[in-house]
Amino acid sequence: SIAFAYTPDPGYAAQLAKQAAAWGYVFGSDQEASLEIDPAVQRWDLGGEPLAWAKDRCALLRKLWLDAVRTHLVPGERPAELTEILSSLLADYARAADAVPTYIGGRHSSRDHVGDAGGKPAYRPVEKAKQTEALAFLLDAVLSEQALPISAELAQQLGDDYLDPRRRDFRNQTVYPLWRQVLDQRVGLLHDLLSPVRLRRMVDGEQVFGKDAVLTVSEMLDQISQVIFSEFTAASPPHLSPMRRELQQKYVESLGQLVLQRTPESHHARAQARLQLQDLRQKLDALRSKRDSLDVDL
Repeated sequence: SIAFAYTPDPGYAAQLAKQAAAWGYVFGSDQEASLEIDPAVQRWDLGGEPLAWAKDRCALLRKLWLDAVRTHLVPGERPAELTEILSSLLADYARAADAVPTYIGGRHSSRDHVGDAGGKPAYRPVEKAKQTEALAFLLDAVLSEQALPISAELAQQLGDDYLDPRRRDFRNQTVYPLWRQVLDQRVGLLHDLLSPVRLRRMVDGEQVFGKDAVLTVSEMLDQISQVIFSEFTAASPPHLSPMRRELQQKYVESLGQLVLQRTPESHHARAQARLQLQDLRQKLDALRSKRDSLDVDL
């Protein structure tokens, strides 16, 4: 930038301008990061591959979570200390996972000019394999029951700091228990993945780049449904915890909202959401013969 501004040679200035798109010079603004379109444009330094960073970070935090549960559920420990540790780990875990949804329906931008040697198009899609990898990670690391496990024994040991009223009021375990905080993270991810803006961007990507180059709306919904309703494939459907039931209900509600949206941009997403609801209904009908033997809360 300094050389471009001070050189009196127009030819040299043009040469410098072409170098501006070279690796090491390109940067993204805060405004671009807010759009959440290009996964390479993040507000923090997450390395050359934010998905790899998120995987490593979440794996570390999950290990710390399990270690904290194992080492703090011992005689003499104050419940509030474990509650504070796990709440902090959950907050960091959510921030790490938040770097990943941008891959799904994402596009890499380019600063190249027309005619630059080796120039790239203004936009190109995040590779389908990378989008699929990102979705698989989110389904396993966030929506899975075992992502950040909270057993009944653990939930009974979580308490508030009675020595500090300020901490007692924040994340009160009677009003907002830790398991519900985990559930809210999962529901928040669902809303993010199923947001009209993301779905429209995915449809746009299929139109511009072709379905073989991008993750499609139908492919994403199929994979989400398989994970959230994995009990359908069990020989004997297990008892569902309230946490699991609420997540399934929120997903069905989100699909219903997509079906009810009537905007020019929502036609494709509406059709795919309706297809998912019809498929879920068929699977539920297949369980009708077992209804009398199933738990009423299933």
